[in-house]
Amino acid sequence: MSMTNEAEFVYRPYTKDDIPFLHATWGNSYYGGNALPEDAQHYRIPDPATFHKFHRAIRNRFFNEPTATVIVCSPSDDPWHILGWIAVEVIPNAYILHYLHVKKTLRKIGIAKSLIKRSLPAGNTIFYTHITKHAAEIMAVKSKDLKDFRYLPHLV
Repeated sequence: MSMTNEAEFVYRPYTKDDIPFLHATWGNSYYGGNALPEDAQHYRIPDPATFHKFHRAIRNRFFNEPTATVIVCSPSDDPWHILGWIAVEVIPNAYILHYLHVKKTLRKIGIAKSLIKRSLPAGNTIFYTHITKHAAEIMAVKSKDLKDFRYLPHLV
C-alpha cells in the first residue's frame, strides 16, 4: 500500500468498535518497544501478562476521561481500516499525548506527522506519557519540530 497523497487518507474520531484494536496496539507495541536500555535487566520488567493487567487499567482510565480523544487515520476508500491513531487529552493550558501508533509497514509516509498536526496545535505545551525506542529515535531526529513536547509519564 503506497500512500503519500493526503487525499488518500481520512481522519475520524474513534468509535467503540475501534477500542479492541486501540487497546491491543497500544499495549503490545508499548510493551514490545519500551525505551529502556538494552542492558535493562535490573529494571525487572514484568512479564507480558502482568504488564497488561496494570497497563489496561491506564488505558481504560484514558478512554473514560471526558477530555480524552482518539483520532484515527484510515484509507479514504475504507474508513474502518485503521492505519494509525493518536490518543490525546486536553487539560488546562496544555495537551497530553498519551500514545501515537502507526502500523510498522506504513511508517515514514506522513501519517504520524499528520495525526500530530491535526491533534496538537503548534505553539502549545505538549506533554507525552509514553515513549518507545522508535519514538525516542524520532524525537532525536526531529528535535526542532518537537521542541514543545515534554515527557511527563505520571500524567497517565
